[in-house]
Amino acid sequence: MRANTYKIQCTGCKLEEYILDRSNEYIFEGQPEREPALSNYCFCMDCERVNKVLEPFTIKNLGLSVQEYLSLSRNSEKKPLFGSIINFKTKEQKTAEAKIQKETPRLEYFQNNNYQPRCFNCSSFNIKIIDLPNRIENQKVLIDVTHKCGGQINICYTGHALLNSLSKVRFNENGRVDTKSSVDYCKKIADSAIIESILEEGLIKGFAIFIDENPNLLKRHFRHQSAQIAFIGAIDRKIYSGNFQDDRKQFIEDYGMEFNGEEDDDLNSNRIIVNKGDVFYSWKSRRKEN
Repeated sequence: MRANTYKIQCTGCKLEEYILDRSNEYIFEGQPEREPALSNYCFCMDCERVNKVLEPFTIKNLGLSVQEYLSLSRNSEKKPLFGSIINFKTKEQKTAEAKIQKETPRLEYFQNNNYQPRCFNCSSFNIKIIDLPNRIENQKVLIDVTHKCGGQINICYTGHALLNSLSKVRFNENGRVDTKSSVDYCKKIADSAIIESILEEGLIKGFAIFIDENPNLLKRHFRHQSAQIAFIGAIDRKIYSGNFQDDRKQFIEDYGMEFNGEEDDDLNSNRIIVNKGDVFYSWKSRRKEN
């Protein structure tokens, strides 16, 4: 199997990455009529990279041949001679109508719902849909996207790669579904999170967990229950091991005293995730302390 390779660069900074087109087998998880089209690419302003784009499924996505499409157009304009008597239909028209009938629930779903194109990777709407350039090696094509550094994004075809097999990628109508990567992502941000105690009358009554992540990417990963459990478990372990910032520590240490915490501290109290200054999620631990 062959996958086309493309290089993405920026004229203003050292951004450089590669994409493999047609290297994945996409598996939809959800109601069949809600499966969006997955045929184009976009530059995601939040991911800052080229990703697949989810778009409303329309008649253009049925894979009709030119002859089949034209047969529908002609039939809508006028009927063939004696058509009203013998209900004549060409082979192309029958094939096109069969394809439409098969996908009618899907077509109607996207026609009746205001489904907005979004990034396959993070579900962001902040995207620019692009066309991959013609397969002329090393010919750079600007895609009318300004990078955050002020430079322009360009793409060029670099050849192809031989694959032993396709990578299976699962998705739903909101984007990529990858439980393992979501668990790993949430563990990573939990490890780097800054935890501060919330004090009331000198005692701990809660914890604020500060992170700085792409909001759309965070929502996509955090919607998996297993990822939430992994994050909460990692945060709780840090709290119960005393790995958090406590204003009382510095105050007592300034006076040369040893800080051992307070007996009435509630380490099972509420936890609040604050991402980029906004409250993202909260929970209360049920763990029993030793």
